[in-house]
Amino acid sequence: MSFLPFGQSGSGKDRFLAPSVQDTLGPSPVAAYRFELCQEGTYQLVFHVRASNVRRREESFAFVAAKRPGAYSALAEAEHGYLRMLCERAPDHVVRPFRGGWIYLPDRHNRPEHGRDIYAYVTQWLAGFYELGVAGNLQLCVNVKNRHLFSLAQTEELKAQMVEIIAR
Repeated sequence: MSFLPFGQSGSGKDRFLAPSVQDTLGPSPVAAYRFELCQEGTYQLVFHVRASNVRRREESFAFVAAKRPGAYSALAEAEHGYLRMLCERAPDHVVRPFRGGWIYLPDRHNRPEHGRDIYAYVTQWLAGFYELGVAGNLQLCVNVKNRHLFSLAQTEELKAQMVEIIAR
């Protein structure tokens, strides 16, 4: 990928990706990142990031980036805040969020007035877990290649578990 979580015009210090990786792998400098787009929604892109440091330790993360500045970025920033709050209240039931911040994306023709800032954040990567979606009939489903639709009873049980997490 060609974007980096740096400040305006790509200058400045990495404010959240490398510090998030170092929170997990230790203070050694990050040696490499491998980004793979794993999900695209209406408002955001989710990347599976494999990061390694100079000591050859490796870990996987989720990198969630808003698709546009403005309302989409505000939504991603709010989502990150809610995720932090939920994780504090129910750490055994919610993905662990790390840091977040703003990424400057320059215009493809390098026109500064057309550049934009979007919000992105980093979470732990939960191997073996998939996004839970809502089908047209309001039943829950798992968004994978061979989509799995939960029964009405299973959907109600999952909803009850979500309410329990939020209530905690």
